[in-house]
Amino acid sequence: MQESSAVSNQPGPTWPGTLRSAFPVMIVGTLAALYAVICWYPQPNPDVGQTLTSAWQITQGLVPYRDFFEFRTPGSFYVLAGVFQWFGATYLAAKIFGTLLVLLTAFGLDRLCRLFTGSGWARVAVQIAWMGLLLQFPLISFNTYAHLASIWAGYVAVQAWRKRTPAWFAGLGAAAAGVTWMLQQRGLAFILVGLGMALAVRRWKIFFAFAAGLSIALLPFLVWPPQLLWAQLVVYPLMQYPGAAYRSLGWVMAGAAVLSVLAIVAMHAGRNRTGFWPLWWIAAASLATTWSRADWSHLALAFWAVPVLWFSCAAGFAGGSGRRQEQCRRAFRWQVALVYVFGISAGSVFVRSQWASLAADPFRLHVPFWEELAVLVQQRTAPDEPIFATPYLPQLYFFSQRPNATRHNWLMSRLDPPEYFSEVIDELESAKPRLVVRQLNDAVVALGFHRDGTVVDIYLDQHYRVAERYAYLDRPVVEFLERIAPASERQ
Repeated sequence: MQESSAVSNQPGPTWPGTLRSAFPVMIVGTLAALYAVICWYPQPNPDVGQTLTSAWQITQGLVPYRDFFEFRTPGSFYVLAGVFQWFGATYLAAKIFGTLLVLLTAFGLDRLCRLFTGSGWARVAVQIAWMGLLLQFPLISFNTYAHLASIWAGYVAVQAWRKRTPAWFAGLGAAAAGVTWMLQQRGLAFILVGLGMALAVRRWKIFFAFAAGLSIALLPFLVWPPQLLWAQLVVYPLMQYPGAAYRSLGWVMAGAAVLSVLAIVAMHAGRNRTGFWPLWWIAAASLATTWSRADWSHLALAFWAVPVLWFSCAAGFAGGSGRRQEQCRRAFRWQVALVYVFGISAGSVFVRSQWASLAADPFRLHVPFWEELAVLVQQRTAPDEPIFATPYLPQLYFFSQRPNATRHNWLMSRLDPPEYFSEVIDELESAKPRLVVRQLNDAVVALGFHRDGTVVDIYLDQHYRVAERYAYLDRPVVEFLERIAPASERQ
């Protein structure tokens, strides 16, 4: 279908007076502040631990892939490591940084919305819908950083399609590379869509501008050996990760159905704005990248463009005059109202769910479990003394500020190949850390990522003894293992 070559001069449905100008901007600003508050409060999950620990390890002079294993692109870790270098490696610094990113991106999303609809209320509805999607992941996470970068890259993609100049397409190439640095599968979606856009323009200058922006921004990857990147960023995710990940193709099918409906509606909307289809293809490609973790949380992060696309369609139907357009305007207002009601209701439920825990820590500056565990580790070890935490306690290295005796921050039987377990045993035998922390009844066991009784567990049982069990909320969750001295040393 041919898109209109210019944005229609007729605005979408709006309310009279200043509600179309200053007031929506104020509401967007208020919502952005509300995001920051709401995103501040959830407790960290393992994704947070991986992000914090990898960033902290970089500040200690370690290099991803070479010195510690990682199968995600390192942009998030290096960005957060820069924050740690300036402000100290603290949980608070990471949260403040994430909050500022959310605030900034809220206005970036609003700027993108203004390219599609003149309705201030619709822009606010998009922000409310985005808040629901954003809350599916914690504030400090490579997933969240990639999500925020995708929104800015989406804005560049729409502008590149509208302007069709080499400068904008070079920027699109750089933006696609930026998303790739944050998370490779999200970046791949932008690279493919950007490539298709550049070819669709049918001007070699545009294509080479996109290729140049992309290539220059990806050049720093050359500091790593290509075979190392291939093994950890391509082979491992493709061969190991899908077999262990829990998947629900129903979510993928539901997402495809939503995008199909949007496409049909857009084809019948008389006033599609230029840039709709590139954004639609970005949403479709992002959906495809969730196949290995096709749950609601990952789908939500990939679907940030859907509210923008929907209200773009609605504005196209409701523009103009006539009885049909007036009916569309009323439907449009009802859609916005429903989004408001949903947002207020969901926000109220979230606040109530968090209310009880706010009494002890109203500003959520502490992480009790990890801080208590870190203190116990620090009491048993000297500064900079290596430890080992298994199977999935990546947070502990960051909160305790203790280095890992191995190059593996986690080790799961259904995710990692047997040679990794042998490598860990060799490293433990070489470093001989005095303290090992082993989690009991780990969540990764319940999710099917890991089974206890691995060769590493057997090694630990042979060379370590249980010195203490740490109980949290009256439930033993962690064992502190101390190395057994050889008979020759005990004599």
